[in-house]
Amino acid sequence: MEVLLPLLFIVIVFVVVITFAQASEPLGAGSSAPRFNLLGQDGAQHGVGEGPMVIFFLPRDDNSRCRQELADFSSAIEEFYLSGYRVLGVAVGTVDDHAAYSERNGVTIPLLADPSGKAARAYGAIIDFVVYRFAKRATFVVGAGGKIERSFLVTEPAGHVAEVLDFVQSRRAVV
Repeated sequence: MEVLLPLLFIVIVFVVVITFAQASEPLGAGSSAPRFNLLGQDGAQHGVGEGPMVIFFLPRDDNSRCRQELADFSSAIEEFYLSGYRVLGVAVGTVDDHAAYSERNGVTIPLLADPSGKAARAYGAIIDFVVYRFAKRATFVVGAGGKIERSFLVTEPAGHVAEVLDFVQSRRAVV
């Protein structure tokens, strides 16, 4: 009984925290892309939401699924550029964390720091617990007019970049 009461308390606290975690829905096609200037791992300010661009949000940069997505976007960066789109990665974290990760893993695309989660929140790509926040794995294609052309809520990174590239290339053919 003495062990059961603290265990029950922990379970109740966990359920309350999960219940009150703030999660939002990603912005959809036709929405105006929120604009931000965020600092990248390269030390430069990058304009977010100033299309045409592909913005992808990562929960964090140093786990296997995020590494895969960063590697896939890095491999396809030239094709995105040839289609007229910039590519920016955004993660809730610090510039120093992103710089160290990028140096270790050869990340060449801008990886932007959003430590407060403000940009992720504006795009509806955040899960915010009381003491911990992280970005949802979401990608937004922003057109030249600053409108979101398509959003992707990513459940599996494998094949995602190819899907985004196909969409971008089809948009170029339409425009």
